[in-house]
Amino acid sequence: MIRIILKEFAPTVKTERWPNGVDTMYKLHLQCPMPDGQPMSRSVINQVWNGEMKKIGLGTMEAICLGLNCKISDWIIVEPDKPAPVKPTLVAAKPRPRKASNAKAKKVSKKASR
Repeated sequence: MIRIILKEFAPTVKTERWPNGVDTMYKLHLQCPMPDGQPMSRSVINQVWNGEMKKIGLGTMEAICLGLNCKISDWIIVEPDKPAPVKPTLVAAKPRPRKASNAKAKKVSKKASR
């Protein structure tokens, strides 16, 4: 499983502009412009900051690494997947033999007596 921990990592980064660390999404937004010079969108900043992003572009990773002067491994962690809980297996019970209805039982007994 891959986790983004930018919210925990960014406040530890001291910059000239932010000597107390990049501790808000707004500061991250200003500190990390995209490679084309445009700012990252609010939705991308929000998802990356909160660790909710499922897919992240190389340009976004580059902007964060250059803006915070860090490596990808500083804010993205790869962890082994947790094993799925074991579900109990159900064993099917053997079906009970059906009892013959009274009408069928009488027919069978008449045929047997002939």
